[in-house]
Parts: sequence; C-alpha cells; structure tokens
Amino acid sequence: MLTQARQARSTPSIPRLAETNQQLTQQINWLQLIPPWPLLPHDQAQAQLPTLKEQQSAINRELTIARGLNTAENAAIKAARLVQNPPHPPDVWQQAKQQWQLAIQTLASLPPDALTGAVIQSKLATYRSNLAAIEQQLAVAVQAVEFNNRGVEELNNERYREAIAWFQQALTHNPKMAEALLGQGLAQVALQDYRSALESFNRSITAKGDFVDPYLYRAETRYEFGDAAGAMADLDQAIALDNQRATAYLLRGVIHFAEDQANQARSDLNKAVELFSQQKDFDAATQARTLLAQLPAELPPAELPVTESAPPDNPAVAVEDDDDDDDKRRRRLSLQDVRSTWDRVRRSGRRRR
Repeated sequence: MLTQARQARSTPSIPRLAETNQQLTQQINWLQLIPPWPLLPHDQAQAQLPTLKEQQSAINRELTIARGLNTAENAAIKAARLVQNPPHPPDVWQQAKQQWQLAIQTLASLPPDALTGAVIQSKLATYRSNLAAIEQQLAVAVQAVEFNNRGVEELNNERYREAIAWFQQALTHNPKMAEALLGQGLAQVALQDYRSALESFNRSITAKGDFVDPYLYRAETRYEFGDAAGAMADLDQAIALDNQRATAYLLRGVIHFAEDQANQARSDLNKAVELFSQQKDFDAATQARTLLAQLPAELPPAELPVTESAPPDNPAVAVEDDDDDDDKRRRRLSLQDVRSTWDRVRRSGRRRR
C-alpha cells in the first residue's frame, strides 16, 4: 500500500490520487479495527498506522491541489471562451469576470506545496491580470449601455440629432450594439435620412440576428419606398423569430390589405387582434378590427364573382379604373391608420438594461 501511495504521488492524476486515497482510508480503518488479542497482528498494525496516515495526509493534500487546479483551469477556459469575438454586452463580461474570480479564489485557497507552489503562483498572477482586463472591458460595456439609454431618452423626446449623437457614442464603445444601431436608425427615419436608416437597421440585424425589432422597422421603411416584397420578407422573418409579436402581424396584414391580398390580410389582422387583446393593448386591437371591417366579405369559392374583360373603348373601364385608384388611396390611408400604434410600439422596449 505504501508503494502504491508513493507511485500515485510520483505521477499524480485526480482519478489515481482519489483511488489511492480511498484504498488508504480502507487500509487504515481495517488496521484500527484489529483488537489486541493473542495471535492477531495488533502491534504490527499499530506500527504501520503512523506511516499510512502520513501518506494519506500527503495524498489528501495533493488531491485537493489537483482538484483545485482543475477547477481553476476549467473556470479560466470558460472565461476565455465567453469573451471570444468581442465586443460584448455587460452580462457577458460579467460572466467572464465571475469565472476569473472563481479561478483566483480556488487557487488562493489551495494549501502550500513545494512541488506545485510555483505553478499556482504563476497562474494566480496571470489570472489576476486577466481579471483586471475583463473589469476594464466591463466598464466600457456598461458605459455603452448608459450612452444608449441617453439616446433612447432623446429619441423619445423627439430630439433626434441629440439621440444620434448618444447612439454614436455608444457604438464607439461597442460597434456591435444592436440596440444602439436600431435607435440610430429610428432617429434617422425621423430626420427623413432613410438611406442611412436602412443601413443602421441592416447593421443591427447583422450584429444580432435574432433581434426582432430591426426587422419590423426595416420592413416599414422598405414598404414606404415601394419595396413590398422586401418588407414582407422582413415581417416573415420577424414572425419566424417571435410568433407572438402582434405588431408584425398587424403590419403584414396592412401590406396584404394594400396589395389586394384580402385572405392573407384577414388572417394576419385576426391574429393581430387576438395577440393585442391577450396583451391588453385594446387600442391596437381596435385598429386591427377597423382594418378587418374594410375588407370585402369572404365568399365561398362557388360564389366568387366572374369578371369579364371589357373592350378598350368601353367607358366602364375608365370608371372601374377610377374606382381602383380610390380603393388604392383608401388602402394607403389604412397604413396611416396604424401609424399611432407603430409610433407607440417604437417608443417602448428599447432601453437596454
């Protein structure tokens, strides 16, 4: 047993040290149970116990150190992986900070050892340096959030140029901050700088592909400039990311409405009414119902009217075209009908915490 213990210490590994420690514990317990009766090796057992206990103490110390080093190294690996491809939001830097703190606290708590002491001290110096760097990055990320929140305040107060200035400061600290890019785009829309707004929305989506809001606002901007297909694609993606986003259904329903796609409009607007009602946003639900009421009645396939083409010189054609123009103007007004809902949504939910 003593030979095995020495071998475990000469080539230490956590499984081998743990196994040896368990065997030593069993051996010590067995020897301690030998009674001082005639013909039993009581004296020999008592003579072995001090050496075995000394070996067990050494094994325990080395096992504690090995486990501590393993815990610290794993925490360091997690911290390093967390902060790959910076910049990051504060919560990521905070998680990395906690991992470095765990690694440092674990190493600092390990018992002194002649063989591993230098290794531990070297790792401690490296880990403390890394922690200091992470804390600096965390401070920068927190400041970016503060700048973004100032931008949101200015945006909500309709001071758009001031908002852009704050958002740009946030982006100086974190160029991948999707919320600041979104806010900048909204301020640019308000200033009628639509080309820049589209670029800001594009960058926001690139920075955070699962962020629904820039898809919604890019859809609105695209549709206002006649890109109905692009707007529809953005709204489809927004719904794919969050199928409970009532505003996405409302806007998609409006576009279907304006594009003479009554059945699709009815489906989306009904869904918008359902979700807005669940969310207790009854004003928005009412607007969706108002649009639904403007849709033609849904007819069974057998009752669909059959249209016949008229000769080019038939006056009825000109009258029908005028009606179509009026209908298109009415549908375009419907997009304006939802503007108050859109503006209200635009003002909510953009403050980064």
